[in-house]
Amino acid sequence: MMGATYGLEILQTPGQVTMTSEYQAESRRIWLDGRKHPSDDEALPTYAGHSIGHWEGDVLVVDTVQTRGDIVIDATRLPQSLGMHLTERFSESRPGILEDDITVDDPMVYEKPWSMTKRYRYRPDLNLEEYVCEDNNRNVSPTGAPSFK
Repeated sequence: MMGATYGLEILQTPGQVTMTSEYQAESRRIWLDGRKHPSDDEALPTYAGHSIGHWEGDVLVVDTVQTRGDIVIDATRLPQSLGMHLTERFSESRPGILEDDITVDDPMVYEKPWSMTKRYRYRPDLNLEEYVCEDNNRNVSPTGAPSFK
């Protein structure tokens, strides 16, 4: 979800941060209420996994586990396993820019943890719209080629 090219809306409420993506109406919940991750025998691996977080000053630190092993991390199509552990640090690096510093730890696939940074620009002029791949062709040029302008 964090690598998508479509809009992302972030809603903070007491006890959780919810991220909703325009693409396929995906949702991600980050629990801030002190709960722990479910045990492996209670967990149901999902696309977004199970995320818990806490604040360190102005930085939201998120810990995610229990993602499905058959998905890829981002557009690079790098693999992952059911044992992947993500740590993210969300902060506003400058006004209007949200930075997500991501550390991937998956010893079943990679020799050592590695990191990447994603940046998102605040766009108050945009609204999330319904996106259904089968019937939404708003990002197709007159020639039928994908267009993300």
